[in-house]
Order: sequence, then C-alpha cells, then structure tokens
Amino acid sequence: MRVAIIEPCLPIGESLKDLLYNLFPSSIDIQLIQDYNSAQLLLLNLQPQIAFVNPEFLENKGNQFIDTCKDVACQLITISDTTDYAYRAFRANAIDYLLSPFDAQLVEAALQKAANLVALLAKSTEQDPRSSSKLVIPKSKGFEVIHPDQLIYGQTEGNYGRLIFKNRNRLTVNLNMKRLEEYLSPFGFFRIHQSYIVNLTEVEGIDSLEDHKVSLSDGTQLPVARRKRTALL
Repeated sequence: MRVAIIEPCLPIGESLKDLLYNLFPSSIDIQLIQDYNSAQLLLLNLQPQIAFVNPEFLENKGNQFIDTCKDVACQLITISDTTDYAYRAFRANAIDYLLSPFDAQLVEAALQKAANLVALLAKSTEQDPRSSSKLVIPKSKGFEVIHPDQLIYGQTEGNYGRLIFKNRNRLTVNLNMKRLEEYLSPFGFFRIHQSYIVNLTEVEGIDSLEDHKVSLSDGTQLPVARRKRTALL
C-alpha cells in the first residue's frame, strides 16, 4: 500500500512513519513530505492511496490539495498534536483524526478503514488507469499539471524541453531527455531520437525507405535514430 505522510514537524512525521512500519512491516511503502509543493508533486506523480495530513496544512493550502486527493482517489487521515483543527478535518471528509503521540491501535484501525475504502474503489473502477492520469512537470517557475494522453511529442535541447499537445499548445519545461523519458515512458511514450520522444498512439506512419521518419497526428514528421528503428518497427 502506498502511503504519504504530510507533516511539517519532522519528529511527528517520523514517529508515525516508524509506527506504521512496525504495524505493517511488509505491506506498506511510505513517503514523508514536509512542504506543500512536494506534497502536490507526490500526490499527482506517485498517487498514494492513503495520506496522513496535518490539518493545519489543510487550513492554509487545503482546497487545491483536497481536490487533488479526490482526483487520484487518495483517502485522507488527519494527524496533529492538537484538536484545534478538527472542524477543518471534518470539512475535508477525513476518515479519522489522530492525535500525537500516536496510539498504535487507533492508527491501525484508521489505516484499516482507509484500506477498505481503497479496496472498494478499486473494485468499482475498471477503466485503464492511464485514461484519467495526471502528471506534474517542472517548468521555469514552479510546475505544470498535464494530461499525458493529450501530449503528442516532446523535444529537448540540453536541460530544457518543449511539449507539444493535441490542441497545439506548447509548454517549455526544465527537463533534459533522460528525465523527460523517465516521466513519460510509463504512459506509452517512446524515445525515437536523442532529442525526441513521441506518444505512440499519435504515430500515423513510419517512412522506412530512406531517412526513417515518423508521421504524427498533427502532421509533424520527426527523425528516428538508427539504433531506435528496429524497436519502433
């Protein structure tokens, strides 16, 4: 089970992390995050199934974060060393409100309740997970949330790249090809050249006679590196 702990106070976050590993030593993967931007990136890229969140964090940055949790079907459990934010947790539809120092039985019960909801959601959702996926891409100032299935291809030069979408929008990103490939490969993208990576569902033809180019859905033709031709064909 993928679990996120979003807690600005490191000792509280670490104590919960240690407790969870003791309770579920072989069935849980935990990421501990202390700031808002990292939490958003984690939610959208790794899509944890359960998030333990400090409700003070929800007080300051809550609405967008809660919307993101809904998008990725992440169940919320609030954690704090005070009851002052109980109403905010209630408004966020949190499954439980756990106080630090943590009681092992209460933590176990809360996580089991969340896990049951995750299992029910999984049974009721039989669509291709990529069809509703979002991806967070770093750019010059902050980051951008994109839908990979709306992307036709990516092009890089040095440490910067450009993404071209079906609606003809373009986005400049702070990624070299190696990093861009790591982001996009899980979504059906294939690197055809040292500078280009394409969405395979947008490839409409391959010219294999002379210069080996691929034709994409927007009319763009891109070169295919010699060592990539066999794998592509």
